[in-house]
Amino acid sequence: MKHSQLSSVTDASEQSPLADALPKPGAGPHSQRKPTPSPLPLEWTRVQRKRKLPVNASSSQENAADLDEYCCDDASCRHVIRLRREQQGEPENNAHDQGTPSASHRRYVGKAIFLLHDSNPDWIQGYFFPNGAIKPWGLLAVQQDIDECLQCTAGGYRVVQLTILPFDRTNMIKKQSVAAVEWIGGDMMCLKHPLVQMQGEQLVTGEKAVPTVETIFATLLTKLRSSRESESTTTPVLKLLPDLAIVSGTMQILMPYSDVDDMLW
Repeated sequence: MKHSQLSSVTDASEQSPLADALPKPGAGPHSQRKPTPSPLPLEWTRVQRKRKLPVNASSSQENAADLDEYCCDDASCRHVIRLRREQQGEPENNAHDQGTPSASHRRYVGKAIFLLHDSNPDWIQGYFFPNGAIKPWGLLAVQQDIDECLQCTAGGYRVVQLTILPFDRTNMIKKQSVAAVEWIGGDMMCLKHPLVQMQGEQLVTGEKAVPTVETIFATLLTKLRSSRESESTTTPVLKLLPDLAIVSGTMQILMPYSDVDDMLW
């Protein structure tokens, strides 16, 4: 199904509170509890987000210890090279970056949750729960085409256009579209852009992800079922989305003051 069929992100404000919305601690594979083996063929989750750059790949051991946001061992990877340059204080020349934060932007920090309904989705839907807000904001990320030389063979590097639908107590405020947001780290997604940052912290798959899908993404689930003629309204979630994953983590968004000055919290 094309992303245009689901271009409008649904409002989750009538769903459970944030505490019930996000996967519970201990449910993800990175918790201290021993995780239950997933019955799903999630080979696409093999990409790791938190790995240390080898010492000999940087000018010093100290710098190497700081370069921990990379997802492969390819020395020619442009993302790794850029991270190394940033740590060494070299100016960044990234053609993807559109939009620069300034004093005219307001910072919002909170938790984000995304439904990855496929191993290589053209689009993904999510919600952002700003600290202190009553209603979550809608999120829709649509993959953008990237040059072959930037593509990662393990699927650990993508570029998306992120549409943000902010809500106050009563209404949706002017939506924002941020182009060329980098998505690295495969399933444990990390979003990077001057105006948007997200650090994936928890991943839930299989049966453990079903309650969150049915609660927070209920409207999306209904649309997915109705878009497939062979599926009924009672089709089990895992039959409809056998490779689903729920990823959540801390998100930071910078919004122009001119668009959010009248927001009611």
